[in-house]
Amino acid sequence: FHSPPQNIVYADRTGTIGFTAAARVPIRRRGDGRQPVPGWSGAYDWIGEIPFAALPMMVNPPSGRIVAANNKIVPDDYPYLLTARWRAPYRARRIEDLLDGIAPLAGAAPGTPEGAQAMQQDVISLAARELLALLLQTKPTSERGREALAILRNWDGAMRRDSPAPLIFYAWVKALNSVLMADELGPDFPDFQHSVLERLTSLLRTGALWCDDVTTQDKEDCPQQLARALEMALNDLAIRFRRPVGRLQWGEAHIFRFAHPVLNNVPILGTLFEKPVSVAGGSYTINRAGVGFSDRSRYMFEDIYGPGYRAVYDLADLDNSRFMIATGQSGNPLSPFYGNLTPRWRDGDYIKLAGGGKAPAHRLVLTPR
Repeated sequence: FHSPPQNIVYADRTGTIGFTAAARVPIRRRGDGRQPVPGWSGAYDWIGEIPFAALPMMVNPPSGRIVAANNKIVPDDYPYLLTARWRAPYRARRIEDLLDGIAPLAGAAPGTPEGAQAMQQDVISLAARELLALLLQTKPTSERGREALAILRNWDGAMRRDSPAPLIFYAWVKALNSVLMADELGPDFPDFQHSVLERLTSLLRTGALWCDDVTTQDKEDCPQQLARALEMALNDLAIRFRRPVGRLQWGEAHIFRFAHPVLNNVPILGTLFEKPVSVAGGSYTINRAGVGFSDRSRYMFEDIYGPGYRAVYDLADLDNSRFMIATGQSGNPLSPFYGNLTPRWRDGDYIKLAGGGKAPAHRLVLTPR
């Protein structure tokens, strides 16, 4: 297995757990591969690959757990370059908190199939909580701004479909991106208009420079710009949804479009076979549902990636394992089974498959003519 690199975890019925990051990873003479380099010079050539035995791997670590959620998987003294950029560890931290009992697990116990289900469906965003603490320092300039802040002050960071708070929060984030960076970046700004929350957190903590609008004579500060961005966000939401902020719902704007891989490219016809569904979660939740910024009214914060397949394997009783896949069992858009599993996938439901010698519920016999 050589590409793309994958975090592969393992468990068996004897209690052994393991992990490896499988890939063929180049060793570079210079550089980290993030930028174009003069290929004709040879100064940046690949000079080998990380030896298989040196790839990140572990078996039965002392902690008794392995967490792989796009977080950094090697210590600071690892001698090879896997990547120059790691995802912020918010999702891994949330998993650790749930396993340690620091955070409640929706009425289920860690280490049980039901506990694993609850973890897979968890939609608390630690990244949103961290940034929100900075945003709430603003002083709103309107009654609707005060109403929005009251909603956000009572928000626990759960990206639920029926909650107004995530929609207000991300509309504010989108507007704040523009307020803080568009003046400095000019025509390059659209390349940076996306939902990276840790970047905004860093700018607000250290970047009074970014809060000043370089296109004006005045010297703006961060509280001013936070209030300005909040009003911009509320204006946008009012135009798009035409009702008070307290009656908004995250699921109205956070929609995943299951597009047919072939027919979707056919004008007009393609959209007939789309399976749009509103979803919970966000880019930083265990139940991952990446937030994209879109100018399309209905898909304002479109879900751009997520877990198409979920499984919980009960190693004490394999027949108690459960599974779910979107969208359905058939790739034929005219079949009743084309999208029949989508609502159950959205709602966090699972299916158990009979096995282990049990009689099948149905039998399909294919007889040649």
